[in-house]
Amino acid sequence: MKCKLCGFPRVEGIKFVNDVCVACLNFVRRKEINWEAREKELKDILD
Repeated sequence: MKCKLCGFPRVEGIKFVNDVCVACLNFVRRKEINWEAREKELKDILD
């Protein structure tokens, strides 16, 4: 079986959700992430 979006084959060590690999899921979700808030959060952790 392959990923519905990119066609990558199902191999051990790569997770799939509803026949979509996690790489594609993360690519789709990146638009939803507030990167400015995430950067501030990481800077606060470092301080």
